[in-house]
Amino acid sequence: MELETLLSNKEAVFQVLGTIVVGACVLYGLTVLISSSKKVAKPNLASQRALKRGSVNIDLNENEEADIAEAQRDFLRSLDAVRVVTKVTSISFEKLENLKKRSAFDLLLSVVQDEYSGNTDLKLLLNRILKHIRVAPGISVLLDAEISPPALFQPRYTLVLSENSAFVITDGFAGQPCFGPPDPNKKYTEKRIRYMTENLANLKSETAVLVNYYLCSTAKTKIEDEIDVEQLQHCLKSDNMGKFLEL
Repeated sequence: MELETLLSNKEAVFQVLGTIVVGACVLYGLTVLISSSKKVAKPNLASQRALKRGSVNIDLNENEEADIAEAQRDFLRSLDAVRVVTKVTSISFEKLENLKKRSAFDLLLSVVQDEYSGNTDLKLLLNRILKHIRVAPGISVLLDAEISPPALFQPRYTLVLSENSAFVITDGFAGQPCFGPPDPNKKYTEKRIRYMTENLANLKSETAVLVNYYLCSTAKTKIEDEIDVEQLQHCLKSDNMGKFLEL
C-alpha cells in the first residue's frame, strides 16, 4: 500500500513537472515569435521640406598665417570628403590625387589653375578655398540655423570651378536626434544642411565671405545621395549657383 502511494505521488510530481516544462516551452516560443515579428525601430524620416534659410559672414583673415596653416591641416584630414566639379567633369579629390601622384596642395593649385582664368591672384584664391574645406566655418552657419549642438555629420565638400568663379559647397547632416554607428562619418539625422560660399574669386567684401545656407528635412541616410552633380553642373553652366542651394 505504501509502495502504491509512493508511486502515485511520483507520477503526480512528474505530471506537474511535465506541465511546467511544456508551459515554459510554449511561453518561450511565444516570446520568440513576438520579438521576431517586431520591426527594428527606425527614425520617423519625413520627406524633404524647407526648415530654414539664411546667410552668415565668415571673417576673411587673409593675412593671418596661423589661420592659413590650420586650414591646410584641416584640408589634409578631409581629402576623402572633397570633390572637384567643373562644367564638364566631376571627380573625388582623393582619386585625382592617386591618378596624378602629386602632393595635395600642388594638385589643388594645379586644378584651380587649369580651370580658373580670372584676375584674382591664384595663391590668394587657393587660401580662400582651403579655409572653407573644413567644418570650422560651418559652426557659425549651424549656430545661425539654431542647430544645437552645432555638429555636422558626414560632411562633404564640393569645390566648384569655372573660368571665372570658385565656390565651396558643404553638405552634411545636422541636428538631433542622430542615428547610425558611433563613427560621425556614418551618423545621420532627419535634417540636411547645405551651405555655399559666394564666388571666392569675386568677393563683395574685403573683410568677410558671404555664406548662404539651406536647412531641410530629409529621408536619406547617406549624404552623397543628397548631392546631384548633374544639377550642380547645370546651375554652373547657367550661372545660377543660388538655385542649387535649395535642390
